Amino acid sequence: MATINYTVERDVSQGDGSVLIITWANLVAASLAGAPFEWPQWADVCVQIVANTAGGATCVIEGSCDSTNYGTLNNAQSVALSVVATTAPKQIVERPLLIRPRISGGGGTEDWTITLTARRQPYK
Repeated sequence: MATINYTVERDVSQGDGSVLIITWANLVAASLAGAPFEWPQWADVCVQIVANTAGGATCVIEGSCDSTNYGTLNNAQSVALSVVATTAPKQIVERPLLIRPRISGGGGTEDWTITLTARRQPYK
């Protein structure tokens, strides 16, 4: 399975480094996963999935506690984060060690952008 790296930027509006914005851009092939992001210290996480061109594919947000076995995570309404089109931002309930997006199905013409906003308590 091919892997796409993410970019990380700090949201400077908070001024204390307590907010990160993690983006996986141009997930374009079927059976493609984003590189896992390690995030246990980031307590509040919101994900937005944008299907620039869905191409019949599904995007799932997965988590793992052992770097090997991944499962689909849920939003605050206990609904699996498995979508076929653009979604409004959704809160992620579980807090595994690693999180990643994965694209499945489709014909290889997909173009997805997945953005996480992660917040933690500021260091004092």
